[in-house]
Amino acid sequence: MKAAVLDSTAVIAFLDPTDELHGQACTDVFHALNMGHRLVLPATALAELYQAAYRLDPEGGPASVDGFVAELISEVHPINKDAARTAGRRAEHTGLPITAALTLSVLDQAEAEYVLTADSDWTGLDQVVVVGVHLP
Repeated sequence: MKAAVLDSTAVIAFLDPTDELHGQACTDVFHALNMGHRLVLPATALAELYQAAYRLDPEGGPASVDGFVAELISEVHPINKDAARTAGRRAEHTGLPITAALTLSVLDQAEAEYVLTADSDWTGLDQVVVVGVHLP
């Protein structure tokens, strides 16, 4: 089964109806599902989602994250030694933040077709789809 990795920014846009990319993030996530992709969420992205949830809505935010994961995510991908090594190398060579590099390392490990992100700084990276730009 094909896979798509979700970056935390894409999920935040999906979950937050006030986000300017909300509609497009919903379209892109559901497009991935309709194309038969299983959705993979790196454990680091999940931690970022919980951080945002506790900051924005300590009472209901974490439950929203839990519901999203239960309903749509096929796998929360752990970060192992190989992913950490790959991410460290990628971050050093590209200047990407380590969390971005970890997400991209999951792309390789999960044998995914692409990463979906709402971060326009990722535009032009191989196997990266920015919300609203284009889909494979």
